[in-house]
Amino acid sequence: MKDCDRVTTIAQSLRPARWPDCVREGTRHGTPENPMTTAPRLYRRRYRRVPVPSLYWVTWETSGKRVVSRVLTAGLGGMFLSTTDPPPAGSYLTLTFECPAREVRTQAIVRTSIFGSGMGVEFKSMKDEDRNQVSALLKQWNH
Repeated sequence: MKDCDRVTTIAQSLRPARWPDCVREGTRHGTPENPMTTAPRLYRRRYRRVPVPSLYWVTWETSGKRVVSRVLTAGLGGMFLSTTDPPPAGSYLTLTFECPAREVRTQAIVRTSIFGSGMGVEFKSMKDEDRNQVSALLKQWNH
């Protein structure tokens, strides 16, 4: 058994049989001691992320800075981009990337910023036809 399998098994054994509704839905919940407690990351995602082929890149722009980064994982809700100097969490970006039929350009917000590693971004505004293109791309990668 690999270490990552052990961690997963331990985490599953510690998980309650039924999470409160607010945790499953990914909303904020709190206690009197800590009102800003958030749901565990595993249960906060609305859309499943899939691994991305090694040579898939996106262009992102923020504050006049334009950068090309590799995508590590992606889902209908966002992506994790590999970059050594990501903008801070809360920054707004414009993402541009290729889908099967055309180029998609969308607004996103940085949710997670890890210096030296990358950033997790959430799509904020996307046209329906662009969402369909992203969905088709994810289906391609998932098979």
